[in-house]
Amino acid sequence: MISIPNVSGQMRTWKIFARFDTQKAPPRLWDRPQPQGNLKHQGMIAGDDVWGVSYEAMMSWFKTTARQEVIERLAKDLLTSFAYSHQRYC
Repeated sequence: MISIPNVSGQMRTWKIFARFDTQKAPPRLWDRPQPQGNLKHQGMIAGDDVWGVSYEAMMSWFKTTARQEVIERLAKDLLTSFAYSHQRYC
């Protein structure tokens, strides 16, 4: 569990990190963690293309969206992230 602010300065508890094309923002569930300079948190990838899903966002989404839909959305997003990461970094 990593607790750092998002780019808007709101403290978040981050659960999942993934890379997405900086020209195409991922769906609303994803948010940008605030850059931490040279600080690197264990279990957190770094870079300008890193987005995350926080506990707070997930709980908020579960209030209005069926659990299966949230899981399917995350799975689709992670496949998109994998394709982007593979193309950019491999």
